[in-house]
Amino acid sequence: DPAAKPLVSQLFTRELSTPGQTSRLAAEAGLALVEAGYNAQVTPAADAVALFDLTSGRRPLRWTDGGFQIDGTRLPQDEAVRSAERSPERFSPNVLLRPIVQDTLFPSICYVAGPNELAYLGQLKQIYAAFDVPMPLMRPRATATLLDANAVRFLGKHGLEFASLREQNDKVLNALLAAQLPPSVDASISAATDAVAQHMKVPELKPLDPFLAELLNPALNRDRLPVAEP
Repeated sequence: DPAAKPLVSQLFTRELSTPGQTSRLAAEAGLALVEAGYNAQVTPAADAVALFDLTSGRRPLRWTDGGFQIDGTRLPQDEAVRSAERSPERFSPNVLLRPIVQDTLFPSICYVAGPNELAYLGQLKQIYAAFDVPMPLMRPRATATLLDANAVRFLGKHGLEFASLREQNDKVLNALLAAQLPPSVDASISAATDAVAQHMKVPELKPLDPFLAELLNPALNRDRLPVAEP
């Protein structure tokens, strides 16, 4: 809303007066997250400015050689700062500056965020401080998984902890299936697999038709049935 831009024009002028600072602070915080074993959600370029120019579409600003570049057009720094003071509707914040603009217009005590958003906001603490805007407290959004009666009975019957299913794979269920199969069934499956592989080896086939012989390789190298694996 252009009418709201004068309320945050001081943020725009500060960003233009200290070009590169916001991107540097976000990059440093992202590096700290990576070193702590997490992932950086935002990796800004060193010359990125946390503003878009709206005079002709939505164009990013870049800081280079003591001035701003907007799609190849040069904008001197002092001219950009004056423009932000007099016509703040010309600019719009990018992903790094948007939360600061939001909390300037609508101060918050606490922000409830999902996991990805929380990780992204984790890179902004020093940016809030640089703009003298109090950062809200951050609280992870509550999550829950609903189990129907059939799922609860299944877990109870087999003595499975629900937390053991959090990994996004079939490891626990495959182990459960393997435990349910008698050893004789596993031995029969192995014997059948070996017999099929043995009978599919046709040495006379390669001189006759090399292409057809090559088609046998994928079949011979297939994995066993997953239920037979521990």
